[in-house]
Amino acid sequence: MQYSYWILFMFTRTYRKYFSTIMFKEMLMKKLIQSKLGDIPKEQQDKIVAVVTKNPQLFQEIAIKIKSQMDSGKDQMKATMSVMEEYKEQVQKLMTDK
Repeated sequence: MQYSYWILFMFTRTYRKYFSTIMFKEMLMKKLIQSKLGDIPKEQQDKIVAVVTKNPQLFQEIAIKIKSQMDSGKDQMKATMSVMEEYKEQVQKLMTDK
């Protein structure tokens, strides 16, 4: 009987720690995104944050490709436009998913 309580305790503790770590990472990501968005209205900022938090790996991949193109000589706007054209369907899907 005591053994099962210990297992339950460890599972609960591990779950809380995992959940806290995820929540902390999401909070940091939201703050970073909001700091980069600057003067964009709050409603639009919330929409952008929601889309990015749905699939942060996708946006990390996009950022890496943009940086790679900028390092090879493209200006930021052209690099962003070409990479976003490549990922247009995936981003639109994220924006329409509820």
